Formats: sequence, structure tokens, C-alpha cells
Amino acid sequence: MKNSIFDYFAELAESNLNYTQKSGRYIVQEKQERKIPPDIISKMQITKKDEFLEIGCGLGNLTIPILKHVKNITVIDHPTVIKVFKKRIKTKKISFLSGNFLNKKINKKFDKILIYGVVHCLKNEKELNKFILKATNLLKENGSLLIGDIPNIDKKKRFQKTTLGKKFEKNWKKIKKKELSYKLKEFQDLILINDKILINLVKKLRKKNFNIYILPQNKDLPFAHTREDILIRK
Repeated sequence: MKNSIFDYFAELAESNLNYTQKSGRYIVQEKQERKIPPDIISKMQITKKDEFLEIGCGLGNLTIPILKHVKNITVIDHPTVIKVFKKRIKTKKISFLSGNFLNKKINKKFDKILIYGVVHCLKNEKELNKFILKATNLLKENGSLLIGDIPNIDKKKRFQKTTLGKKFEKNWKKIKKKELSYKLKEFQDLILINDKILINLVKKLRKKNFNIYILPQNKDLPFAHTREDILIRK
């Protein structure tokens, strides 16, 4: 077992896997992964005036396609991940920050903030709330934050009971056997997000006067049947 999931993604970053696998997805999802940035741009109503922050950027699979649609982007992730990311692209429009977001002091505020495929790597509901509240404090007035690709175990159970879900699960097991990729079950101390946790988060944020929307994922995205997004507007 790896020391932590944070370190594990750093190890993936330096591996010989392709960029889709290094992000914790499967090779078969490579085409679907390319559809994520347009979905983000649409949901967040991104403009070329936006100063953008991506928390948990990985190697830039989402950052790079979004870059041309915004004024600039600040990204933060594990030092090793950032080191590899920097080798992938040379541009003055990206500012790189290394370290754990929870322990990092960021003085700047942003028009748009993205947290995609990250929150299920946190330890528990308390850490989740701390993480999201810290992120909302970095929003400018009228800014938006998208918590994307949230795996909801209750949504997954509902899907697995459907005819489509049963067929999908059967095919998915065959796909997983063929590929080497990140497996969440290796990390037993991580949060398992469900309806209750999501609703509690929505309540907390609404009490702080944010507008909150739980959004479905486009059916063409990698894990669309079991995941959803939360859009926060200040």
C-alpha cells in the first residue's frame, strides 16, 4: 500500500502510463476525457476575462484545453506532479503552486475555481468541508466554483439496479481486468461520499449565502453514471 493517495498520484505522474491513466482514468476513457473541458466551460460559463484556479490539477489534462478560454490559470498539486506538468507545457499564462491545498496559503482571489476528481481523495466529511470552505474563500464577488466528478455511492447503487446499470457493470469488469490503472480500494481511509454528505455540504454552503446547484454529468463523460457535480456561485 502506498503512503497516501496524494503520493500515489505523484508516483503515477512519473510512470510510463499515458496521461489519461496518470489522471486515474482508463485508456478506454481517453476520448471521453477530452469531453470534460467543454462540459466544465459550459457549466462554469467561463470567459476570457476570468482568472482561474484549478485545485488538484494533475498533469494538466483539463488545464491545457481550458487555458485558451481564460485570462490566466493558477494550478496547485503535489510538488512531483507540478514538476512533471511544467515539462509538458511552456506558457506564462499558468502559475504553478506546489503542495497540499489545505496547508497552502493563497492570497489571490479568483473568478472561477475548479476542483475536479479530487474530493473523494480526502479523508472524511470534516476534511471535505474544510477543503471546500477554504476554496470558497478564494472566490471573487460573483465568482463560481465547480466541484466536479464527485463519486456518489448512493447514485452508483441506484444505477446498478437498472437494466442499463447491470449491463454496464458486466462490461466494466472486463475492461478493468485489461488495464493497469489507479484503484481507489487500495486506500481504505478515504471518504465515501453519499447523498447525506452532499446534502449536508449544500446546507452548510447555503447558510453562508452561496447559491448551490447539484448538476448531472453529461452521459458521454468517463464516470457519468455514478458521479455528479456541484456548482457554487458567490
